[in-house]
Amino acid sequence: MNHVVVIGGTGAMGSRVVRHLLATGDATITVPTRRPDSAHAAELAAAAPGRVRLVRFDPAAPGEVFERGDRVFANTDFFATGSAVGEYRQGLHLLAAARRAGVERFIWSSLDSAVSLMGRPVPHFDSKAAVAARIQLMRSQEMLDQESDGWYTEHVSVLTTAPYFENLRDRLTPRPDGSGGLV
Repeated sequence: MNHVVVIGGTGAMGSRVVRHLLATGDATITVPTRRPDSAHAAELAAAAPGRVRLVRFDPAAPGEVFERGDRVFANTDFFATGSAVGEYRQGLHLLAAARRAGVERFIWSSLDSAVSLMGRPVPHFDSKAAVAARIQLMRSQEMLDQESDGWYTEHVSVLTTAPYFENLRDRLTPRPDGSGGLV
């Protein structure tokens, strides 16, 4: 039986990852969260008592959360740090902790770099993309060092997604401006 750690497991993407894992296998799941007593966390734990474990978690100090995990899915919350550098550091801390714990598969959920694509920064995109770039850099170093089982090369995947379409519906829906146009 696999044990999966889902960073961001109470959020929009992570909760869907948890539900998919519950529906398609027998994995036990640890969901590190800043607020294990929140409504989202309680709802998630109630979906599969005994298979979903909530633990209080400080992403800046991952500690032992990965010790029992075979696999990790990490989707960090930029807005919890409020800083592009903060989220970048959080991603690096998570990767380092997972590597030390011997995690077999680490999936980093990323976004495209807005500054690279558009020439203008979008901090919550660019911080995730910077972690993905660091992963690529480490893979290059492993190749140069001729590592036959480089951790970043063999055990880390990057999943680059699109922005949440729910944001278009819920937050960015054009509204009439009163003069026949939309804002």
